[in-house]
Amino acid sequence: MIPAWLAAVAAGTIRAQHAANSGRFHPSEAMKALEPGTILAEKFRIDGVLGRGGMGVVLAAHHLQLDQPVALKFLHEKERGDPALVARFFREGRACAKIRGEHVTRIFDVCNSVEHGPYLVMERLFGRDFWQILKERRRFLRTRWATHFPRSRSAPARAPQPSPSALHTAARCSPTPR
Repeated sequence: MIPAWLAAVAAGTIRAQHAANSGRFHPSEAMKALEPGTILAEKFRIDGVLGRGGMGVVLAAHHLQLDQPVALKFLHEKERGDPALVARFFREGRACAKIRGEHVTRIFDVCNSVEHGPYLVMERLFGRDFWQILKERRRFLRTRWATHFPRSRSAPARAPQPSPSALHTAARCSPTPR
């Protein structure tokens, strides 16, 4: 049985929902000031936007003093007004900085800008976006879907039956109660 989320990916509905949701975040005036080429805190050159989420935006940047790529995670302007969310954001940064592992993004610093609010300086990861991978595999998923459900998308046409030789072998190998 194919999981529902996998079926939604194959049908393309998850990507459509993601695209619809990503349009609801509009950059604030403070974030518009962080256009590519902007220097932040005399340390970071902004290169562009990596992603947006419900609580903030992640920018690609270059640390000028260390000469290495970094990611800067900022809170949205509406979240910056809530002291509990700001405290949670800083707590997230401190907690993640203590974790070491190859599957965990490193946190280098927790900062607060007067103009742009609190932000985390993180390791910048390079690779493919999750949605790009799903898009590439959508054709494969649709093929698998058609293989499992050839006549309808709700149920298999016929349950697979074991061959007679497999039943004979299973009967020989398994002890029967006497």
